Amino acid sequence: MKTTTGFFKSRYAFTLVELLVVVAIIGVLVGLTVPAIQAVRESARKTQCANNLKQIGLAIGSHQSHLGHFPTVLTGPGQPDGRGGCGAGYFSWLARILPYLEQKALYESINFRVNMADQCDAQSAMRVTISAEHPNAVAAATSVAVFICPSDSPRDSDVMGTARPAPSSYMGNLGWPAYSTGIEGQERQPGRHNGLFGAWNPAMPAPWHLQQVKPRDVTDGLSSTVAVVERLIVRAEAPGGILADDPRVRWYCGGSSMRKATLQQYQRACTVAPNPDGTVSIFQGRAWISGWPLAANAYTHVMTPNTRSCFLHGGEYDGNLMVGPSSRHPGGVHLLMADGRVTFVTDEVDTIVWWAAGSRDGEESFVPSL
Repeated sequence: MKTTTGFFKSRYAFTLVELLVVVAIIGVLVGLTVPAIQAVRESARKTQCANNLKQIGLAIGSHQSHLGHFPTVLTGPGQPDGRGGCGAGYFSWLARILPYLEQKALYESINFRVNMADQCDAQSAMRVTISAEHPNAVAAATSVAVFICPSDSPRDSDVMGTARPAPSSYMGNLGWPAYSTGIEGQERQPGRHNGLFGAWNPAMPAPWHLQQVKPRDVTDGLSSTVAVVERLIVRAEAPGGILADDPRVRWYCGGSSMRKATLQQYQRACTVAPNPDGTVSIFQGRAWISGWPLAANAYTHVMTPNTRSCFLHGGEYDGNLMVGPSSRHPGGVHLLMADGRVTFVTDEVDTIVWWAAGSRDGEESFVPSL
């Protein structure tokens, strides 16, 4: 009798060719699956980022309802108090809306009567740090989840001082540059800044600042005026490392704060400016509590999304800086409008519409749609 083994041969393993085919199939499946998973995760992060802005919008509205004006940014130190210190200065608008974000305890822990920096010399606008010895060090280092877009990935850093201040992803709109003559040069005598947030340098008052912006000042309409945009947080740990960071966080010199020019001229000057300046770029987004202009919690509305950022000489004192909005969301950035609406604007947004939406009282002949 013949056994079955006489007719059939048992197989105990894959051949090399079969193994390679299986590996190739797995590789293809992984290649298809990983991007899909990443896209789903980014979609969730993008949604959360938009929700952050919705909460911020509600908080801004509550601040305005309670106090009668929109939040104000303190862009400089307080006046010397005669005791070797300075009064209130260098506080951001983000710090002012904390009570309306269910952060009342954090808000009440902040001493708003002191200068929110280690230095109070009005001329030391390039050395505005927050040390671990500062009265508000603990508050400054407290991370507020709603202030950070989850698509960004900020690093814990002492670039802004040994208090290691917590970062922020959002900037408040101050409008057009201080001495801009408008979209078509129609502003013969540039006046007060025309964004949504107040600005004030207590030690060196700027003629273009308006300390309090009220709803009646928004003559273009709340639905047509940008309130807040998102922008990336610098990751570099030293000025020399800015070239290795995301190109959109590099700041270029766009000229002087005192130059009268149209928005197109400002934009062109920023676009062609050579050589980024790591010394001024390194602080972007490093401290939500700080009103220091180089911390970039406020901006002037010139550069379109995900292009460039520029500084103007003198802007480190009063906030006259053309920081561009930016994000890690593919294709654009989120905006919060003054009426609380959140919208996603693509990188291809019409430039004229973008500029028009940046002013609260530009009296443009059309209603911008974003």
